[in-house]
Amino acid sequence: MARVTKDYAFGYDNAGVYENGSIPGVVRYGDLVVISSDTAFQLFVTNETYSDILLWAAPSDDPDGEYFGYFIAYTSSEPRSTPVEEVDSNVGFLRASNRYGVDGENDLVNFINSRFEDGGESGAQCQAFLTENGMWSNFGLDYA
Repeated sequence: MARVTKDYAFGYDNAGVYENGSIPGVVRYGDLVVISSDTAFQLFVTNETYSDILLWAAPSDDPDGEYFGYFIAYTSSEPRSTPVEEVDSNVGFLRASNRYGVDGENDLVNFINSRFEDGGESGAQCQAFLTENGMWSNFGLDYA
C-alpha cells in the first residue's frame, strides 16, 4: 500500500513567483514549493506564471517497495546533477528514517539533531524546525 506522499511534487522557486494561498494544496517553505494533491498539481502546471519552476516527484514511499519512511525535502542555491540526463535540480531529498511509528520518529529526531545540531526533542518539534528553515518532511502525514 502506497503512502500519501506518492502524490506530492516539489519545486525550487528562488524568485518568489508562487505566493502562498494562490492555489489550495500548494505551500511555499522558503524557496521550496510543495504540491500535495493531483488537483493542485494540475492547477499549478497549467498556470503559465509557474512554467519556469521545475517539479520533482516525492521519493518512493511505498512500504511494499524498497524504500519508505520519513524523508526531508530541501532546496539548495547550487544545482546538482540528477538521473535525468542534462537536467540539474535545486531540490534535494534526505532519507531520515526507513521506518514509521515511534522508532521512525526517534530516527527522524536523531537524524535532524545530528544534521542540523538542534531541531528538537520530538518529531513535531523537528517538523516545526524544518518548516521554519525552508524544508519539509512527511512526518505527521496521514497514511493513505
